[in-house]
Formats: sequence, C-alpha cells, structure tokens
Amino acid sequence: MAANLALTLAAAALAWRHRDRGGTGDPGLVGGIAIAALGIGLAIAAIVPPAFAVLAPLAALGLLLAAARVDPLVPARLTLLPVIVLLALAIRPLSDVALALGVSLLWEELPYLHLPSAGDAARLLLLPALALLAAGAGQRPLFGPARRLILPAATAVAILGLYVLLKQPLAIASPEAFVARGFAERALLGDLALLAGWLLWTRHRPLATALATLALARILWFDLLGLNPVLVPQRVGTLPLCNAATLHLALAALLVRRLPGLPRRSLVAALLTLAATLATIRQIAHGTLLTGTVGIAENWGYSAAMLALAILWLWRGLAVRSADLRRFGLALLTLTTLKVFLIDASALEGVLRILSFMGLGGALIGIGWAYRRFVTPVDAAPARSPTGSPQSSTLRG
Repeated sequence: MAANLALTLAAAALAWRHRDRGGTGDPGLVGGIAIAALGIGLAIAAIVPPAFAVLAPLAALGLLLAAARVDPLVPARLTLLPVIVLLALAIRPLSDVALALGVSLLWEELPYLHLPSAGDAARLLLLPALALLAAGAGQRPLFGPARRLILPAATAVAILGLYVLLKQPLAIASPEAFVARGFAERALLGDLALLAGWLLWTRHRPLATALATLALARILWFDLLGLNPVLVPQRVGTLPLCNAATLHLALAALLVRRLPGLPRRSLVAALLTLAATLATIRQIAHGTLLTGTVGIAENWGYSAAMLALAILWLWRGLAVRSADLRRFGLALLTLTTLKVFLIDASALEGVLRILSFMGLGGALIGIGWAYRRFVTPVDAAPARSPTGSPQSSTLRG
C-alpha cells in the first residue's frame, strides 16, 4: 500500500511539473497522469470491499476527465484504460447473461436461473456502463476514434444490466411461477422496450430502431411461436379485454403505428391488431389459460371478430382515405369469407348452413356497395359546365 501510494505521488508530481506542456502530448504529462490514475485505482481496489471494486476504474476515469483541462489529448489517449478494466470486471456477469439469453432463445422457460445476481448486474454492468455513457456525453472527444465502438457497447451492457434487474421482481425460478407469471413478465419487458423506442424515436433514431426491432422480434419468437400461451400453459388474466394477451398485443400495435419511418409499420400494426383481436376471442372462450381445443362457438367468434375488424378497417380507410387500411380490410374480408365457406359452414347442416351463407352474402353485398360508393374521390367525377351538363372532352366545330 505504501509503495503504491509513493508511486502515485511520484507520477502526480511528474505530471504537475509538465503541466505547462498541455496540448502537445508530452510523454511526461500523459504518462504521469496515466500512472497516477492507475495508482488511484489500485489504492481504492485495496481499500474497498470486493463488491465495490468497480469504484476503482471509475475513480481513474474521473481523474482522466479532470486532467482534460490540462491537456485535451489525455482523454483520447488514456480513457481506454478504465474501459478495459471495466470490461474485465464485467466478464463473469456478461457470460452469465449470455448463457441466460442463449437458453431463452431455445424457449427455455426458466432463464432466470442462469442470470447473475442483482447486485453484480448493478455494480458491474449497469452503473459502469451508465458512467461511460455520461462521460462520453459530457466530453464528446473523450474516447477519440474508439467512440463509435465504446458508446454502443456501453449502451448494450447497460441494457443487459437493466434486463437482469427487471427480471428480479417476479423471479420466475420454478415451473409453477412460469405458469403464473411467465407471460406477464415477457409482455412487460417487450412493451417497455417498444415504449422506450417510441420515446427515443426523435432523439436517437438508431437506438430507438434497435429497441423497437428487439421488441417485435421478442413478440414473434416468444409470444407467437415458441412460448405461445395457446401452446404452453401460461396465465394471461381473467378479464375479457383487460388481460395480458390482449393489452400486450394492442399496445404493441398502437406504438408501432406511432413510429414514422419504421419499415412496414402499417402492416406490422395491422397484424398485431388482428392478433390482439383473436387473443381476445380465445381468452373469452378459455379464461386465463388459453390452452385447449377450439369449440364451435369459439370458431364462429373468430369469424365474427375478423369480419368486424375488416369492416372497421374498410370504414377507416374510406374515412381517412388510407389505401393501406382499405387493402388490409379487403384482404381480411377475403380471408374471413374463405374461412366461413371452407371451415365454419362445414360444421353446419340444413337451414343453419343456408342462413349462414345468406348472412355472409348480404354482408358482402353491403360492403361492396359501400366500397364502390365511397372509395371513388369526389374530384374524379366528370366536370360540369356552368349550365349543369357534363363538359365534352373535345371541342366541336
């Protein structure tokens, strides 16, 4: 400890003697500051408990930032040192998080068991990464050419640390806990990522796009494919509309719709809206657990909900003159018609089948009439002369 302190003081004295050579990259100034920062870091690491060892490189980073007032070249030359130390301290929790993410991608139900502790995530991942981001925001030339690599990496580490902390409240560590809270936690994490993307959309487009893409990928990979609550038992709630499945997909559709510039956002929002509608019918039919077979009433409920959504999209498309909504409405109407004729009607006999065909036919006739009546813009009508008769397109001699 005494030798470390003596070396630190000697290096600080050397840097002080060369303080008038700032801006030249003088080896005595730069080297003295580097050795002094390293000595301070080692001294703090020897004093504080191991759980707070992360304070050592943060203290060194603080000294380097202060030294920037003497020589602006110091941050660009030396700040990689505490960054390397921070990454070395974060290797173990990062490997644990990587393992948890890897098994979750294989649809493992309990990735929580592989995560590092909340304390390690906060001390070794989240707080150091936030410190690097804050330092980079305060001193733009801080990391020099490595800035484009360090700041995105620090952002990713901060997100991983926050992910670990967000997994702590529900602590899904058993199959029973997964059934009870698995879908709700997954929906919450996905919606938070999408909400963060929406909030950052006008401030930091690359980060916002990455968060939105991550959230949508989670919905597709987990909620609709591997861990779909229709296939894997998970409780979504007992209320017909205010349940996790409906609210999760509906909120995602709303946020995607409000992200201008997101590729295919209209189509993605429409598909999420349709998924939320079908999830509502499924929840009404089965309750909080969505597993089970499809009954006749549920099957017709899907058809009625799809028909209603198609009519809504067509109406809104005509009202706001949105070609996308009209196309979505027509596509869903076609899909609903095929479903009714090929699937629903096959389960009916006699008069009920005839009535179903008549009802669907009447609905289609009405929708076709309304579409032809309102889809043509008013200004597409032939122009009229002041006398009220249509003007001729050619001049008559």
